[in-house]
Amino acid sequence: MIRTMRERFADQEVTATMLTGLRQAGPGTLITAGLNQNTIGLMRARTLPLGNRANVILYGHGDLAHDLDYYDGDLAEIAWALTEQTWDCLDNWAHRTMRIGALVRALRDDMRVNGMGLDRRPKYERTDTGLTTVTDTYTFRDQPRISFTTCAVQYTSARGRALLTMFDHGHPVGAWPMALTRTGVPAPVTEAPVRARTHLDLRP
Repeated sequence: MIRTMRERFADQEVTATMLTGLRQAGPGTLITAGLNQNTIGLMRARTLPLGNRANVILYGHGDLAHDLDYYDGDLAEIAWALTEQTWDCLDNWAHRTMRIGALVRALRDDMRVNGMGLDRRPKYERTDTGLTTVTDTYTFRDQPRISFTTCAVQYTSARGRALLTMFDHGHPVGAWPMALTRTGVPAPVTEAPVRARTHLDLRP
């Protein structure tokens, strides 16, 4: 019998100790569910395997920064709520992780190589034509006050589109559309670190 993800991870939970470790590790740190080991644990975004499908992102340092305000800093309460949400949603999250297109996975790899680390759980939505959009949030490793999002959709196996947006302390300061193809890294991705450093030079 094939077990559900909730059954596979029934003895796993997010703990306050885990969240303390996430907070101390800083931006670019994630809590993931390892599908090969059926375990939940901390992971640096930069260590995710290329083309990752085996680690489902449950939560990130950026999510914790938001929830600390919402839950008045109560790590135990956050841990309980996140565990309940994980048990309820893990089947769906794992399914979406496995079905992310190759172009979108390559975009994540390209962002990491160019100095940006995943920092929050992905957001999945639908277009009017039924395609899935994937919105990822990244921290700029050189200066965490700068963050980026990519909102990507893959139309075919060889064609997709994305919007790269840069933020300073959470405020948008620039956005660049880009094509996703099988050939080469999108120019806005390689230019993003330069744009971030230029922005920081102009706005100390």
